[in-house]
Order: sequence, then structure tokens, then C-alpha cells
Amino acid sequence: MKNFIIKKKTLIQNIICLCTAKEINVWKISAEQILKNIESNKYTLIVPNTDLSLFKKNTPKIFRVYSEDKYITKPIKNLLKKKCINSKTKFTWYLQQFIKISALKKMSIKDTYLIWDSDTIPLKKIIFFKKNKFLFYKSHENHKPYFDFIERIFKIKKKIKFSFIAQCLVCKGEWVKDFFRYIKNTYKKDWQKVFINNINFKEINGFSEYETLGNFFYANFSKKIKFISNKWCRYGNSEIRSVNNFFLYKDKLAKNYDFIAFENSDNTLLYHYYYNYCPKFIKLTFRKIKKLIN
Repeated sequence: MKNFIIKKKTLIQNIICLCTAKEINVWKISAEQILKNIESNKYTLIVPNTDLSLFKKNTPKIFRVYSEDKYITKPIKNLLKKKCINSKTKFTWYLQQFIKISALKKMSIKDTYLIWDSDTIPLKKIIFFKKNKFLFYKSHENHKPYFDFIERIFKIKKKIKFSFIAQCLVCKGEWVKDFFRYIKNTYKKDWQKVFINNINFKEINGFSEYETLGNFFYANFSKKIKFISNKWCRYGNSEIRSVNNFFLYKDKLAKNYDFIAFENSDNTLLYHYYYNYCPKFIKLTFRKIKKLIN
């Protein structure tokens, strides 16, 4: 892997990425493009303990690669597993979200961290602060169970039309400290147990770390937040068939998007059709069927 050198102090103190072995092919490209396009003082990759050796061999040296065991305890893991007993995929999905939030808990009040999805490749230079405002990307997701959870925990109702689920989220230390302080003062319990007790695990997806953090930040620090309308692409596999074609299409993609994601779930054109063009009544029927199955 290439060696990268950080030459100057930047706004972002640390970029946090999580990855598993099944995303290694995307990560090999994503890691180098993150270093090239997003300035940070530190870069951190968190992986399952079983994948530690694999990622240390396939990650630029400037990244600090840690086991997820550093960020989550075995009892919390077991509690999540118990709640997700019928779905290994759902367990991994929730686990990664908990680990991201746990990594933020280590921030100092003066820090600014960036959570960045490891399956997402930046296509050009990206900044997250301009004219005294922190810049947030957005999407058009509107998953009601996410907002039900947020209202149960924080008594916050949905105030904006769009979503914070946009592959990345900038987090200021002061905001994060207030986030954890609210939970501690309100519930007198560890945040992980509070979350597990309030997630509706009967839902296909009952919680989003991006939506939860983003809506808390906006409810309390909206004057420091600016939403940007720059385009990004969630369906990289549908767009160019495979991440293996990335460098063939990179320049063309960069003309249209700031970044592109290659999610494992985006493996067919049918998936792309479902999220972008499928009539609402078909989506609702599909969700009802999935609930019955689960």
C-alpha cells in the first residue's frame, strides 16, 4: 500500500471507518481515496478481531487499525445478539452502528471527528466546514422507525424534510458530549443499554446512528449546521456494475458526484429500481411481507 504523509493540522482530528472482510475490495480503493481527498490529522479503521491481520496488510500505514473489541464489551455484544437472534446480518448492522458511537465517546470537547462509511469512495476534495458552519450531506430517506426511536429517547420530532443518512457525518466534540450527557442525566444508565431497550427489533431496521446523531445535533446546534445539496451516489454497483471498474469511470463519476458507495445490498439493477422508481404501494406491500417473514 502507498504511504501518505499528513503535512498540516486540519479541522478534522480523526476519520472513523468500520469495515469487514467482505468489503475488502472496496476498502483497498476507498482507503487511498480518503487519504487523497479528505484531510484529517488521524485516520482510524475498526474491524472485527478475526479480520485484523487481513486489514493491516491491505490498509495504508497511516491508518490506525483496531479491533472492534476495543470499542464494545462482550456483554453488550451478547445482548445485541440475543435481540437479533434470527438475523446475523441485522446483528452485524446494529453492532457497527454501536461501535461508531462508542468511538465518538472517546472524543475531547475540542475535537471534530468524521464518520465515513468504508464502502464509500470520495471522488474529489471534500470539506466539511465553511464560513463558520459545519457542512452536512443529505439524502431522501424517511424511515419512520428511526424517528420513533429518536422521539422515545430524546423527545425530538422530525424537523427537516430530508435525512442525515448520507454515508458520512461530521461530529463536533462539544455536540457529542452533550449527546452523551443528555442520556446519562435522563436515564442514569449506560447509553448502549438505553438504546437496546428502546430499539424496536421487530422492525426490519429500528435504529440509525446517522439519523440519531444528526437529528440531535440539529435540534441543539442548528445555527452551526449547513446542509449542502452536492450530489452523491449510493448505488455504485448499479452505476458501473462493480467497484473493479472504478478507475475506468472515476473521472466521469467525479463530474456528477462528490462520492460513490458500493454497498453489498446493491447487487442488482432490481435493487436500484426498487429505491428510485418503484411505486410506493409496491414498496409498502414488500415491507409488510418482510415483516411477516421476520
